Amino acid sequence: MKIGDHVHIDGYEGVGEIIAIKGTNAEVAMGILKMKVKLDQLSPAGDDEWEEDEVEKTSYEGVDTRAKMQTFQFELDVRGKMRDELIPLLTTWADDAILIGATKAKIVHGRGNGVLRDTVRSFLKKYKEVEKLENEEGGWGDGVTLVTFRA
Repeated sequence: MKIGDHVHIDGYEGVGEIIAIKGTNAEVAMGILKMKVKLDQLSPAGDDEWEEDEVEKTSYEGVDTRAKMQTFQFELDVRGKMRDELIPLLTTWADDAILIGATKAKIVHGRGNGVLRDTVRSFLKKYKEVEKLENEEGGWGDGVTLVTFRA
């Protein structure tokens, strides 16, 4: 593995590019995210899997993290959302949370029949950066998911 190689990261969909290597760790750019991962978590990606245009459009250097930090919603209310509109909303929210280095946030989904709660939690469990998902104590209880991100 070397800088510039296109790779898959274990547990993630898509292809990233190695932008730095230090010892047994690599820094990989995947869309707007930069992640530090162990080299043994990477596998080569075929050239036909890499879409140069997509990466250029979402380059990390083009993101104003200060503005994202100022506008980020640490409490996201998704009550009344349909399942189809929830996934793109959660994707953007989770990516932004990771990008700005959030450690804790919450998602208000209400109790209802549990569809929104289950969708939120199963989706967020796919992120390695999410350390813990739990009910809010008191108040809303299982109508709110508290999200703790890895530092």
